[in-house]
Amino acid sequence: MIENNYKTTNNKDASPNRDLLLWAEIKKGNSEALSEMFYKYYDDLFFYGKKFTNDNNRIEDTIQNVFIKIWEYRNKNYSVDYVKTYVFKIFRNELIRKKNKLTFSSLLQSNSNCLDKNFSISCEDLIIEKETRSEKKALISDLLKNLSPRQKEIIYLKFYLNFSNTEISNTLSINKQSVSNMLNRIFTELRKKIKKQ
Repeated sequence: MIENNYKTTNNKDASPNRDLLLWAEIKKGNSEALSEMFYKYYDDLFFYGKKFTNDNNRIEDTIQNVFIKIWEYRNKNYSVDYVKTYVFKIFRNELIRKKNKLTFSSLLQSNSNCLDKNFSISCEDLIIEKETRSEKKALISDLLKNLSPRQKEIIYLKFYLNFSNTEISNTLSINKQSVSNMLNRIFTELRKKIKKQ
């Protein structure tokens, strides 16, 4: 039974408090809360997955597996402070596992993470909707070409999915200061290129 303080609202409510409420309800066995969280994050997870693979079926299966796992392990004694980060981290790790199984032989030939090597981002992902000047598009596109796969992923999480530096740090399992440093380097390069123009 749904408690009085739980109400189904707009699925795109980005409030961390809403996420915590949904999480608490899922832990109590409320399948409607799980469904709301699934629909709330489905599109963002899907497009995040597209940065790693073009296999739509794999992405969809991975999203479903994430929420199945959340449901199956809802009774475990653990708490989550950043639900959005937690969901994206599980999704990313699950996608890595699936991708690693499919590309095991190529991983043996390389010492680096296959997923990091294949992460891609297009210029359109970062350009503000109303941006129309081709000069700025070319600048951003040129800058993106020179970024490492990890930097591209950080930019995508920061500007496309609106993750905070802490959320990026938790999702990618890297130091928060490293996230800040990478963003500063990227912005410094962008400013230099803009000045040259």
